[in-house]
Amino acid sequence: MGSGAIASDSKKISMIEDLLADRDGDGRIDRLGEQVTVRGRATVGDNVFDDEYLILYVQDQTAGIMVFSDMLDVPVSKGDSLQVTGTLKLHASKPEIVVEDLKILKSGNRVPEAKPLSRVFKNPDDYRGLLVSGEAVIQRGSTPKDIKMLRIAPTTGSDDSLHIFVSRSNVDYEDFNFNTLGAGERIHIRGILIRYISDYNGEMYYQVLPRRRDDLTINNLQPMLEEGAFIYADIDTTSGTIYMLLQSGLWGYNLSGKKWRFLDALADFEGAFSTYEFGFNARTNLIQLWSRGMGKLFNIDPKTYEIERVDQSSEHRNQFGHFPFYRDSTLYAFGGYGFWDYHNMMIHFNHPRNEWRLQAVDQNSPYPSRRIPRTGIFDQQQDRLYIFGGWGTDSGYSEDRNSRSQEFQDIWSFSFGSQKWKKIMTLEQRENGSGSVIHPSKIGEINKQSSSLYLPDEQMWFIPTFDPEPLDDAFYFRAVHLPSHHATGLVSPDFDRSNKFMPTNYFYNPNEDEAVFVGIDNLTNTTTYPVHVHRMPADSLMANISNPPFYLSTKLYYYLIGLVVIGGFLFWFYRKEPNGGKVEEQESKNISYHSLLQASWYNSKEKKLLEYMHQQDRFLGSQEIEELLWSDIESYDYRRRLRNDILKEINRKFKKHYPGVGSIILRKKDPDDNRRYLYGLNKQFIEE
Repeated sequence: MGSGAIASDSKKISMIEDLLADRDGDGRIDRLGEQVTVRGRATVGDNVFDDEYLILYVQDQTAGIMVFSDMLDVPVSKGDSLQVTGTLKLHASKPEIVVEDLKILKSGNRVPEAKPLSRVFKNPDDYRGLLVSGEAVIQRGSTPKDIKMLRIAPTTGSDDSLHIFVSRSNVDYEDFNFNTLGAGERIHIRGILIRYISDYNGEMYYQVLPRRRDDLTINNLQPMLEEGAFIYADIDTTSGTIYMLLQSGLWGYNLSGKKWRFLDALADFEGAFSTYEFGFNARTNLIQLWSRGMGKLFNIDPKTYEIERVDQSSEHRNQFGHFPFYRDSTLYAFGGYGFWDYHNMMIHFNHPRNEWRLQAVDQNSPYPSRRIPRTGIFDQQQDRLYIFGGWGTDSGYSEDRNSRSQEFQDIWSFSFGSQKWKKIMTLEQRENGSGSVIHPSKIGEINKQSSSLYLPDEQMWFIPTFDPEPLDDAFYFRAVHLPSHHATGLVSPDFDRSNKFMPTNYFYNPNEDEAVFVGIDNLTNTTTYPVHVHRMPADSLMANISNPPFYLSTKLYYYLIGLVVIGGFLFWFYRKEPNGGKVEEQESKNISYHSLLQASWYNSKEKKLLEYMHQQDRFLGSQEIEELLWSDIESYDYRRRLRNDILKEINRKFKKHYPGVGSIILRKKDPDDNRRYLYGLNKQFIEE
């Protein structure tokens, strides 16, 4: 038996690398025409590269090769372990095995890990037939009609290049729109590398064959959320990645690069995403989806996007609305509703048995009322679960005719050390009703694990709320200091996006000691909203907690407020009296520029624009404003919308605090182009 082959089932199993060899250098593979047998894993399933013939790619630890048959009809999935016997031939200069016998040795989703594209650029011949993946820059797009091909280069700027090619027989051929891609754009490509020699000019090309449309993604894409749709997100603090699931599929946000990337459509996932909860298991480095009513549990590998069901249970359907959390590598779920009852039980997933188990509770422990919890957090340092509020009935049974609906405002903790529940406190209901809603009304669902923010070092819990009748900012936090059982009033952080950013998901990033928010730009006259990430140092968020300070009693707080009001009135009266109506007339027209910039109602971006307009002492074009504030946003339509929104918002706030005065920012026609407008400060109201 020669090198490159092993004996099995009375057949010689060849290494694929040996089948591609041309040791005599005559330009033809040495074993052409021989009957060969190989073993490996399928990197693409049937009905992908062709819906009429069987076209697969199989790879072992040495290389990969195409498998073809116009006779066999065998269902093969990517990741299946195969043994293929057939004749080694060439088709359009590409080696292939024309199948005589194909055995599926083992079914599964263990797709071989893709080879880094950065290495492939340097020595492509070492990776023939293998699955490759990585980022690249487009050098040139398709030129001949109906040929979908891109020339790509490394992001490092070297002279190496490859081609991306989509055959007309690919079932997703029409979905690959290369006309929208231009030179210089960064993309992420995943596919199978082949070597092709042109019959036309004899040149050799190395091509990456994407399997499905989601194998090709464009960097710097802007994820958009449809009104009423779900938005799930979780953070991997080790890699600095936020994973987000929308209707369009799985997205990733790189915290260091500050860019979104579309990862995968997860087209093989069963059912609708909206019927599942979502989280990232930091111990196993896997994304997980599980039934909203508990039961089914799936793992998704963020490297290969392969989906694996891991439970051996049926749908429970009795914990809809539960609060989920991870303790070490174990997924837990508290509370929820199902089969006409509210619940206060806690279950966890038992990995050795691949089934759900009930969490033990000390027999002397009190229990929180049965409920759908509003939100919660798990403190790993304290090994404690905290839950806040929720909905249920006073009896816990929805079918009890004598029971009444109940909205809870209490906070409970569960210690895994003592296995006991303890009531911590009850938050007072706000007079205006805020606190009843924890995410914007335009959002359909969020994953509950990311529905509030917790700073573990300070043991400060920020519970989001949305004011049903906002006067200005609609979003607030209620901050709770868990050790002291103190709660603040409403805290409104400055998100620095013209007051339009509405957070939906909340995370703490210990690497940077910062709060990380995923949310939407709450724009008007639209049903789709851009999704953004906002970051804020933890100490900046803590500095916002001043309403009222913890060290002041409520009575003392309002007493000081009263003194300020009285002092302000006396000061105004003293200034007004000697000058009569003259001062009143002056104050109604002139406003200090410095007091305007110090006004608390303007956020940092609005102040930045006002300050720039004052410094320039001229009217500005729309493009200059957009470059000043949103140079990181490429979409023209989106920047224009943000510009219009911030100008309207500045004038709205100015008119609110200075009624009857007019607008602080004026608009006039550009004398050089009547189709354009210029914007500047209304100087008649400003004094230095």
